[in-house]
Amino acid sequence: MTICESLKFKPEFEKKYFVNDLCCPNKTKILFVLESPHTDELTYKLPASGQTGLAMSKKLFDNKKYQKIPLGRLIGDQTNDNTIKNYGIINVCNFPMQFNAYCLKELENICNSNNILKLAVVNIIREKCYTENKLIDYFELKLKLKEIIGENLNSRLTGYDNNEVLIIPCGKVARWFIDKFYINSSKNVIKFDVPHPSRGLWDNKIKDIKKMKTEINGHLENIKP
Repeated sequence: MTICESLKFKPEFEKKYFVNDLCCPNKTKILFVLESPHTDELTYKLPASGQTGLAMSKKLFDNKKYQKIPLGRLIGDQTNDNTIKNYGIINVCNFPMQFNAYCLKELENICNSNNILKLAVVNIIREKCYTENKLIDYFELKLKLKEIIGENLNSRLTGYDNNEVLIIPCGKVARWFIDKFYINSSKNVIKFDVPHPSRGLWDNKIKDIKKMKTEINGHLENIKP
């Protein structure tokens, strides 16, 4: 069951705003966990297919050709070599958590008022999920939505809970949901915080990204047949 089905959104909403994961249990060795799709991802129907994905490719690859293409679109291109096929991307939430990704007039045509409220509360969860439950408004709905999103994420990570896969949560939201809901988080999740690749953070947090790349290279080396 998709997250949209769990939250009882209409099929029209899922068709417009749902972006599936980009990974394969038999191939993915490095799995990035991001927050949620935004406008570029809705256009390409691939995670990390805009500026966020471009920032990732620039730091992950030495190949200049790869550096010019967002990571999601690189992985989505089945003609690329095994270097790319090692990577996968999954979002905490398969629809946008940021309310500004939506056209309100369009939402009114494909969502009832209850579901629009859910989207508004998801936006607040995104901003405050890691601040010790300080959200008072819509407290019960907030808890319910957190649980649905978290359990859905955990179910999608089934199949990657082994030493063959290194899971890298990027940003505070991804780290919070992984720590709270991924039942095998102590097993194969990178131990230090990695910033989200948006807003130039992978350029600014140079030490963190170098450390991440060292972990990635070491993992890929260790699992070579």
